[in-house]
Amino acid sequence: MPLVAIFMYEGCGTDRMKLLTASPWEYTEVYTQYNSSRKELVFQAGQVNNRLDLSNERVKFNEDGTVYDTAHNGHVYIGTWQFINNQTQYQTNINGAISTANINTLNGDNFIWFDPDNSGGEYSTMIHIP
Repeated sequence: MPLVAIFMYEGCGTDRMKLLTASPWEYTEVYTQYNSSRKELVFQAGQVNNRLDLSNERVKFNEDGTVYDTAHNGHVYIGTWQFINNQTQYQTNINGAISTANINTLNGDNFIWFDPDNSGGEYSTMIHIP
């Protein structure tokens, strides 16, 4: 029974906001071309020779609708974000580049999302960091 209560708690709008904005997120895995037979793992935390170096990339969502994306080189991109479609998706606007992603998992530990329009379908997993 407590498991059901936790699931319901995490599914509420205000609670989803708290989960997403609690602390920065870092990438653990990123796939591109996820919509095709050419699906490619381009980043996996702890691996050497990743096609993309996202090891230092951090994303911080804030309750006021701002998002800070710290790139691997330390440059911080500032934009806006919002939940859409009954909080099943989120949308970012960073420097005029608008992205919409489906939220597959959002809980206290993991944020898994899929952007069907980016890089032939980008599937990413992230974890909270202190």
